[in-house]
Amino acid sequence: MLVDVWRRVLVDFAKGKMLRQNLGAATLRPDGARLVACDLDAGLLVELDTATGDATATFGGPGLVCSKDSPGTTTAAYAADSRYVFWGEQGPPGPPRGLPLVVVAVGDTLRSTVTRFEDRTTEWSGYIWAPASFDAVHGRMCLGFSMPSVGWEVCDWALGPGGRAVRSSGPVPPPTGLPIGASLVARATSPSQGRTGMLYERSLPGGVRELAATWSTRGAVDRTTVITSGKLPWISLAGDGNNYHVGIRPVRLVLFDEHHAAVVPASDGQPPGAYIDVDTGSVQPLCKGVAMAGTTDCLLAGDGVDLEPFSGAPAHPRWISIRETESLFDGTTGKTYSVEPSDAEWAKATRIVPACP
Repeated sequence: MLVDVWRRVLVDFAKGKMLRQNLGAATLRPDGARLVACDLDAGLLVELDTATGDATATFGGPGLVCSKDSPGTTTAAYAADSRYVFWGEQGPPGPPRGLPLVVVAVGDTLRSTVTRFEDRTTEWSGYIWAPASFDAVHGRMCLGFSMPSVGWEVCDWALGPGGRAVRSSGPVPPPTGLPIGASLVARATSPSQGRTGMLYERSLPGGVRELAATWSTRGAVDRTTVITSGKLPWISLAGDGNNYHVGIRPVRLVLFDEHHAAVVPASDGQPPGAYIDVDTGSVQPLCKGVAMAGTTDCLLAGDGVDLEPFSGAPAHPRWISIRETESLFDGTTGKTYSVEPSDAEWAKATRIVPACP
């Protein structure tokens, strides 16, 4: 199965069959059995069975934007209980600046019903497109916003009783194991949700700085891995909390499984990529030290899922695509595979011939 967010298709490679076309950006359910995306032909948000392409739930409403002609097509994500999906909509204008209020809509995939929560404390500021994502570490529902020079996430909502969105209570607790004075760069959760990782940077005496990761299981710190330290050649990777410059893909921390992880460089090539054995703490250059810079040189992909869209990464990455060497790096084994066809493979490839008269 392949979800291609650029060509907007769902394909079953085992059967050699295209299951669905004209989809908006898709989000997989954690078990991979379902996905949620806009059906651009019907103008509706749909949940699809990834094995058959059949719709298992359908959602509509005036706040949805599911059109191939609109740059603000709605993107949804699965909530803490994967029975429910959520997305953002623009509400009526509100104080203090007359901007649209944020509406968090939650769809029940068993009933195809929608509940909407109008948040009168949050404004819809920035671009019309607000992709949804789920913060599994804190159990919060998030919407992303952007303006010409900066982007940010708002994670002020949680799934309440009966599958309704509610404002989450209390401040977000600091990540487990974050040292005092350190700045959070990125975090990750393993596919099983059993282990979490946190990437941070901090200053040490003598002008030395370090980039390190802490690994935790069910809230207990397992170990800390120093990725690199010394007179580091960058000013800061952390930026300003959830803010990052639009056009710059941020640093990624990835847990491929419970035992293997990676630091994937930002699109400016910093920091150098690292492949980590979480259990032993060993650190190796990612992808055999291939220099990677530019927005498409080093992209994540899930198991059967197309490369990450510009706005985010797959829920459970396994592969890293390396454009410079036309290869794929398997994060679960540490092996690199060439994706360039051989002369023999080209010779056996299907030939295009003229149609019958």
